[in-house]
Amino acid sequence: MLHGDISNTTPFVIGVRCEGTLFNIHNSLLPFHMRLKRAEINKDVLQLVKYIYWETEMTVALIIDNKHYDKKVEKFLLDFPFGQICNVRSTNEITMLLNIGQLSYYVSNDTIDRQSVNSKFAVDFHTFDGMIRRKYKVER
Repeated sequence: MLHGDISNTTPFVIGVRCEGTLFNIHNSLLPFHMRLKRAEINKDVLQLVKYIYWETEMTVALIIDNKHYDKKVEKFLLDFPFGQICNVRSTNEITMLLNIGQLSYYVSNDTIDRQSVNSKFAVDFHTFDGMIRRKYKVER
């Protein structure tokens, strides 16, 4: 309770898609956790995630497909700043999380993925970066 305010307000939760947004994963026959270790990390998206996590009151949720999620992937993701990992079965689940308020925004660079979510709160990296108007980049 802060200053007599007993409302249950929660900070904004920004969902960032792992596949195709935070990581540029190359297609191959390897299992997903091995492709993830060899994936290119999008440095701009990583800086945005660090900025949100360390410099704002918002928190970060990493969104990953349920078919890709296992203990090895979870162990790999522990090196990144986040509040929670959301493993989803389909884009309908992301739409539901946005509608009920568990996610405030969903950041994905995949146009088809954003259109499948069908929400004005599903945006790409550049749009969201412009919305929060970062003044500087965090190097941690």
